[in-house]
Amino acid sequence: MFIWLTLFFLAIDLGTKTWADIALEIGEGQETTIPYITWQLLYNEGMSFSLLAYYPQLVLILNFVAICVVFVLIKYIAYSFMWNITSALIIAGGFGNFINRLFSGHVVDFISVQGYPAIFNMEKGYQVKTSVIPLDAVPRALVNHETTGVFKIVAEADTLKVLGVHLVAENAGDVIYAATLVVKHGLTIEDLQESFAPYLTMAEGLKLTALTFDKDVSKLSCCAG
Repeated sequence: MFIWLTLFFLAIDLGTKTWADIALEIGEGQETTIPYITWQLLYNEGMSFSLLAYYPQLVLILNFVAICVVFVLIKYIAYSFMWNITSALIIAGGFGNFINRLFSGHVVDFISVQGYPAIFNMEKGYQVKTSVIPLDAVPRALVNHETTGVFKIVAEADTLKVLGVHLVAENAGDVIYAATLVVKHGLTIEDLQESFAPYLTMAEGLKLTALTFDKDVSKLSCCAG
């Protein structure tokens, strides 16, 4: 049962990657009927989040070792039908990526989830840059005496298109809607840096986080936003 499930999922993995490689233009998003999902073709030469992208031989070896390790472990944990399905998905995804890397030098990733900082198929992969500032760097938080938390922005490394925003803060719900619009409309870090953010508002934290991609916000004036 496990072998047949693995072969079935492997066929789906390789088939969808082949379709994406033929039907999609690299880097361009294509809307789907599935909420929050778009197709966006990307060639990932590394592992998850493009780690070790400059060491393809090492990635290929690690991919093969990971498959072998998981395959050995499966016989100890795949004791039910659902475990068989889960194990087959993991092995099929890993082996599909191994085949991609062996013959093409990269993995074909094409599923983009709105607000999630990665393009993936059965694995994740995207070259990204991130910026994180503590809440005590946001003037409004200092005034509120609520400085526990962070602002984080994840952007595509090449284009600086914002892929995701993470907030842990008091009244984060008042700010996150603006962040969803940034992601939805494909704004970049430069767009955020050039926008006006009213002083002494929590929304100013978005701009300050964007500015941190190029500057040390602790050295900016109190009204940098």
